[in-house]
Amino acid sequence: FAIRPGSLFDRLGLRNGDTLRSINGRALTSPDRALEIYSQVKPADHVELAIQRRGRDLTLRYEIIG
Repeated sequence: FAIRPGSLFDRLGLRNGDTLRSINGRALTSPDRALEIYSQVKPADHVELAIQRRGRDLTLRYEIIG
């Protein structure tokens, strides 16, 4: 919640009420798991977010340039 217009999360396409289910196919099951996944995807060249929005499953894909 509290995704503000123009924020990074807004620009990534996330909306208030979205539920993040997984990152690059790795399920988010706990805060500890989220930290583990963050360290695994930090060097990645792409990120794929599986979210649930208003009862529908969506996948958002991003290429990391830099």
